[in-house]
Amino acid sequence: MGYFISKPPVTVMLILVTMLGSLNFSHAQGTRDRTPVPSETLMTELGGTPIYIKTDYVFDGTPYFPEEYAKAIVILKSGKTFVDLKTRMNFYDNSLVMQLADGTELVITGNVSKVIYELIPIGDKLKTVVFQRGFPAVNNFDSTTYYEVLDSGKVKLLKHSSVSYSDTRGYGEASMTRVFKKKESYYLLLPGNNIKQLEKGKNEFLSMLPDKRTEMERYIEDKKLKCKKEEDWTELVAYYNSIN
Repeated sequence: MGYFISKPPVTVMLILVTMLGSLNFSHAQGTRDRTPVPSETLMTELGGTPIYIKTDYVFDGTPYFPEEYAKAIVILKSGKTFVDLKTRMNFYDNSLVMQLADGTELVITGNVSKVIYELIPIGDKLKTVVFQRGFPAVNNFDSTTYYEVLDSGKVKLLKHSSVSYSDTRGYGEASMTRVFKKKESYYLLLPGNNIKQLEKGKNEFLSMLPDKRTEMERYIEDKKLKCKKEEDWTELVAYYNSIN
């Protein structure tokens, strides 16, 4: 079967062009302004301290997410939003790093509330990853601590990632090797702005959600979940939020 496109009359074409123009304008009004922001403005409004990374190390692992700079939406506490900023999270010192157009790297010092990476590669999938801060203090963390938001609703499932390192030099090697080690911990932000760390085990998890304990226990048994890893907790919190 062949396909062809017939040429419409001029008047029809004019109407279509007018309609499309109107639709495009309406769409543009409903999307974020992606006009590039000058570097000077970014430095003023976001704040920033230049960083100088020593390169006389051989690196094993990375403190960054994503490993290479990626475009992100950065939302300040005031609500002001910047789009398409080349950034990455530094889990070693709990900071957000930005790369300007000229290659300059800065630690953002402004009052950032949320960082959103839209559809970036994670393994073999594309995922939207959200980091947020402003949560209550817990353990050694405070309101400036960044967490990854794994699920959000009546309760939020939060993941904190921290990185430490050790330096080693092998016999006869000229360069030092810096080895990074990552540690992850998980938290629930409960109603009343109460935050608690998740521990492994079904009973520990259920004790935090007493209002739906019966339904949650049944779901855990049906799905044969162990409540010991991120995938289980993500599924359970998503289910809990779906029945609230």
